[in-house]
Amino acid sequence: MSRVYDDYLEMLKDDQVDTVYVATPSSMHYQMCLDSLAAGKNVICEKSPSSSRLKKP
Repeated sequence: MSRVYDDYLEMLKDDQVDTVYVATPSSMHYQMCLDSLAAGKNVICEKSPSSSRLKKP
């Protein structure tokens, strides 16, 4: 591994990074995906970035 980051926002500034794999706890997915997309990165999210419940009729 040539680079190690302890802050994902710093990683998003790296032009050598083109894809981000989000595998953090689900509660963090939405913001991390949003930040990654805003930085122009491709995003692979382990689970959906948000969840919702469908109401039964």
